[in-house]
Amino acid sequence: MIYLLIALAVLGIDYAVKLWVVQHLAINATQVLIPNVVSLTHIKNTGAAYGMLAGKQWVFYIITVIALIMLPHYGGAVPTR
Repeated sequence: MIYLLIALAVLGIDYAVKLWVVQHLAINATQVLIPNVVSLTHIKNTGAAYGMLAGKQWVFYIITVIALIMLPHYGGAVPTR
């Protein structure tokens, strides 16, 4: 149960930071949070990691559908202690 709470907290923080960036930073603008350590830059990425498959979101839809179809079959395959 603690892992679920941690995951929900991380997702909430991630969403809040992204919302703040979209509302307060122009595209390609940077906000330094801790000098020489952490900064935020507002960019647009229409693909996956590092822009791979940009403009080809249909590939991700197909992968998602396949994963959802396979989940009930393989979901219980992990042995428990």
